[in-house]
Amino acid sequence: MPKTAPEEKSGSSKPAKRMSPADLGALVEFAAAQMDPAAVAAFADAAQRLPDRYTLNNKFAIWAQCPDVTEVHGFWAWQDRGRRVRKGESGIGVFAALTEKADDDEDGAKPAKDGEDGKNAKSKERRLKGFTVSWVYDLSQTKPMKCPCPKGTCTCPLPAPSDEAGTAPDPQDVQALIDALTEDADEQ
Repeated sequence: MPKTAPEEKSGSSKPAKRMSPADLGALVEFAAAQMDPAAVAAFADAAQRLPDRYTLNNKFAIWAQCPDVTEVHGFWAWQDRGRRVRKGESGIGVFAALTEKADDDEDGAKPAKDGEDGKNAKSKERRLKGFTVSWVYDLSQTKPMKCPCPKGTCTCPLPAPSDEAGTAPDPQDVQALIDALTEDADEQ
């Protein structure tokens, strides 16, 4: 499946617009509409390489933007692993939940404090506020922190991906995801 990154205007001096959750949703729906049996098999293979900390929807979003994905982490997570994202690389968008403290009851009243320390037992509860787009980078978009190559010409070999692979997605779950995404696109 070809890379379906957002288009950039050529000759424009303005930086490309950051992807909104709606833009990422549209990209994922577009990719789902292009699926054939070979693409479904390719996605299932890629989804198995990604750790289970990513939802099936995020695995599909990653695959739609980087079909040859091997291992993904955020910018700082790559630095923790001794690698850095190469200059000029575009991130791979994933959906990230925005949460907020569940301080108020449904009617907006503050719950009574309980316990000896005066803290509310619900103070650690969070509720979903919405979604934003976070960025991850594939192993192929990184280089070693101490790269011996001349600036801008890294030819260091890539290490083997970590053993943090996920489980193979259930084919019925994959088909349900694709059906749901294509139904959403049909309704618009």
